[in-house]
Amino acid sequence: MASRRKKLKLLSEPEIQKFVEIATRMHEECIRHDLSVLSEHYRALTDLNQEVCKTIRTITGADPQWMRTPPHWQHPGYTKPKDA
Repeated sequence: MASRRKKLKLLSEPEIQKFVEIATRMHEECIRHDLSVLSEHYRALTDLNQEVCKTIRTITGADPQWMRTPPHWQHPGYTKPKDA
């Protein structure tokens, strides 16, 4: 009888990085289209994009980079407070 190799439960770090790169390209493809928000294709791409984000969160334990809120000083229009 042939022995079976025990299957892994987690991706390796290089595999996670590669997955995130591919998923990021998928996200960029989903959002690049100028479709009516009422169209079936828009809804389908939005649903796919949400699942891509959810999957990245599940695998990495963090939101995808494009969903993270930048620090307040990186927001447009932020002005540094004057020292008193």
